[in-house]
Amino acid sequence: MLEIKEVHAAGYRSLRSIRFPVERLSVFVGANGTGKTNLYRALQLLHAAAAGRLAYELAAEGGFESVFWAGGRKSNDPVRVKLSVGMETSERDYALEYGVEAGLVPPAGAGFRLEAQIKTEGLVYSAGRRSKKILDRHGPRGHLLGEDGIKRPIGAELLASETALGSVQDAAGFPDLHLARRTMMGWRFFHDFRTDAASALRRPCLAVTSPTLSSDGADLAAVFATLAVSFQ
Repeated sequence: MLEIKEVHAAGYRSLRSIRFPVERLSVFVGANGTGKTNLYRALQLLHAAAAGRLAYELAAEGGFESVFWAGGRKSNDPVRVKLSVGMETSERDYALEYGVEAGLVPPAGAGFRLEAQIKTEGLVYSAGRRSKKILDRHGPRGHLLGEDGIKRPIGAELLASETALGSVQDAAGFPDLHLARRTMMGWRFFHDFRTDAASALRRPCLAVTSPTLSSDGADLAAVFATLAVSFQ
C-alpha cells in the first residue's frame, strides 16, 4: 500500500505556494487565520480529483473568484490552482507523484464562465533511478502509458472539467493510475461531525465489517464492532 509523503499546493486561497512532507502522523499548529484549514482543504481537493469531482468541489466553494490566490499577482499571470501529492511504499522502492492544475475556462469555452477547467494533469512513476510518465495531459490533449509500454491518447470523450485520474477506470491496462486513485480515494476527512438529532452518528448502521470510519461517521457502530473483534 502506498503512503502519502509530500503535498504541494499553490495558487489556492491563502496558499501562494507551499510544499510540505507528511508522515504517518503530522500535526499542523498555528494561530487562527494562518492557513491550516486551507492546507486541509488542499488534501480534500486532491481526493476530489481522484473521485472525478474536482470541478464540482471548486464550484461549491464559489468558483474561481473564491478559490484562487488571494494575494497580489501580475496582470498577465494565469489564474491557476496547482495541487500535487507524492506517494510511496514503506520500503521506498516504488513511488507515484500525481499533479493537477485547474484554471478558468475562456468565456467562449463553456456554458459556465467560472467552471474549473483542467489545464495540466500528470502521474509519474519512479523506482530507484527509473522514472516514467504514466499520465501526461495538457488541456484537452494528452496520453496514458499502458502496462504494455504503449502510449494511448486520453480520448475526446473526456470533458475539460474532468480529471483523467477520476475518469479512466481500466485497472488492468493502467495499474499505476488505478493504484494512485485507489490510494487517494482511501483518504478520510473528519473535519466536522454533526451532533443534532438527524446526525448520521445517531442513526443505526448496517452490520458490515468497517475498518475505517466514513467521513460523516455513519458507520461508527460498525467500526467499533470491527475493532472489538480484531482485538479479541
